[in-house]
Amino acid sequence: MLIFLTPSFVNADLLLFSDDNEFFGCLDCGRYDDDSICNRYGDYGSRYSDKSIWNRYGIGSRYDNNSPFNRYGTGLKIVDRDGNYYGYFSRSYSADSKTRNALNDLWDSVDGDYQEMRDIWCDWLTLRKRLESNHCSNLISHGGISSSSDFASR
Repeated sequence: MLIFLTPSFVNADLLLFSDDNEFFGCLDCGRYDDDSICNRYGDYGSRYSDKSIWNRYGIGSRYDNNSPFNRYGTGLKIVDRDGNYYGYFSRSYSADSKTRNALNDLWDSVDGDYQEMRDIWCDWLTLRKRLESNHCSNLISHGGISSSSDFASR
């Protein structure tokens, strides 16, 4: 069973960058945001765009050093719009253990199906934002959707 945990800085617009500072989308922006990894028609959410982590032949390739899905690469840096750094978004040991375990569990739960991973991540993000907008903070903080620095699957 997947239980996703979220950053305490939710709504911070967490952005993904390669080590050479190329932008690869917003991790926690809504589905209709042009920069969102959840916008399946945008550059960063489309399975056809080289700039999308959901493209198995682009930045999302298991063989690209910057890919979050490369178990031996560095992944992508997570920063907010103010430039604060939160670590790497990666299945590899360059990420903190919670992020690494969460991505590995997500990957394993859908056998590496990129579309399914995007749908799970983005559906969860939509639910989280809806709960926050309805002032369900007790459910979010005490009901399994915690304020942690990851979205771990446990």
